[in-house]
Amino acid sequence: GNLTMPNLFTRNLMQGLANLTGKSPYIRVGGTSADRTNYIANQTTSLIILKDGENGIPADLTIGPTFFEGFHNFPRSKFHFLLNLAQTGPNGLIHAVAEAKIALQYIGANLASFEIGNECNLYSYMSIRPANYTQDDYVAEWRTIARAVTKEVLVGNPYGINPWTAYQGLVYFVGDFGDSGFSVYPAGPNPSRQGIFMNHTFTAGTLASLIPSLSYLASTNPNLTFVIGETNSDYINIGNDFYVSAFGNALWTCDYMLYAIPNAMQNITRVYMHQGTTFGYSDFTPTQVRPPFYGQLLVASALGTSPATQITPLDLGLWNLSVYALYTASELSKYVIINLDEWNATTPYERPIRSFGLEVPHGVVGACVEVLTAPGADSMSGITWAGISWNVRSDGLGAVVRNDTKVIVPTKGRLHITVQSTEAVVVTLTK
Repeated sequence: GNLTMPNLFTRNLMQGLANLTGKSPYIRVGGTSADRTNYIANQTTSLIILKDGENGIPADLTIGPTFFEGFHNFPRSKFHFLLNLAQTGPNGLIHAVAEAKIALQYIGANLASFEIGNECNLYSYMSIRPANYTQDDYVAEWRTIARAVTKEVLVGNPYGINPWTAYQGLVYFVGDFGDSGFSVYPAGPNPSRQGIFMNHTFTAGTLASLIPSLSYLASTNPNLTFVIGETNSDYINIGNDFYVSAFGNALWTCDYMLYAIPNAMQNITRVYMHQGTTFGYSDFTPTQVRPPFYGQLLVASALGTSPATQITPLDLGLWNLSVYALYTASELSKYVIINLDEWNATTPYERPIRSFGLEVPHGVVGACVEVLTAPGADSMSGITWAGISWNVRSDGLGAVVRNDTKVIVPTKGRLHITVQSTEAVVVTLTK
């Protein structure tokens, strides 16, 4: 969107998440395509793709000033903006500084950080740099751009942004930045719904692989926060919609994000779910709201508006079931149950049901049970969260289509509920 034609569809979807948490989502404008982008000051078109590339990512593109009007579409969001490092030579530095100037002009005080380059450890593999390209080479290039942007763009800025810590960098490089992070993708060319995405053991193992790096960061740079700066279900972006665009992936989103958040004790502060208009795993595209968005809604509802929310995964020793206890100021306030047992709309037997007895503290008089459900794990439509559906026709505003939210009361200190296979619920306690 731009100032003349704002993107109300995307704005409404993002506002829907903000309404549940009380905070607008942070937005990272980055990725491989950003590392192939040059800013052209006299370009009248917002974005021009000069050359298509593999995996749904343009190989070469340019942006003009009207591209940056889109930032006004989300006035309460903070932004991470990636500057092109892939381009070599003096023009690369000139373009990076020009990008930083125009980005700061439009983003202003909402700039959370600049990021320089994307997944630079893959530069040699992608033939962007020679085969003997080293970490030291990368650090030298990073510093050249960071110093120029700091001097020519950030020093003396009117927004109070610290010019020395306004960068997101990589965890193994200690330098002038405020955040560090990784790109994380659990699946690759051989995705599996039950084996990978709807598998709590696999999800927990994926995130556990970060612990050594997090521990090192905590011991050497305890004040440096860590973000999962780019992540989603599969690094293969296209041709896998059967797995990553279906409802099963909404449940993966719930389990993945809720399991990652407790690692805040290890300094994880944010998780950026990567999006792209051609990517199968995206929450939405210009023409549709996809199942993973519903997973985001459940997570946002579970977190709620309290900054004192804490999440504890309950280890049941089961690979196809996840249960989380949520506390507000150390007091149990919610449960989340994710039944990862795969059941498809075409499965030729009755949908299984699990029964649960949830212990509740003294004084709890009832609970509200909200359901994330769909016809099956393979479903692309017919999905609801708390009985609400989102689509393009409603311009990204939710509409109630079924009444499946329930209020229940405890019996002898327990709440008794059932959850179908391939379904999730949030149980909010009331006193």
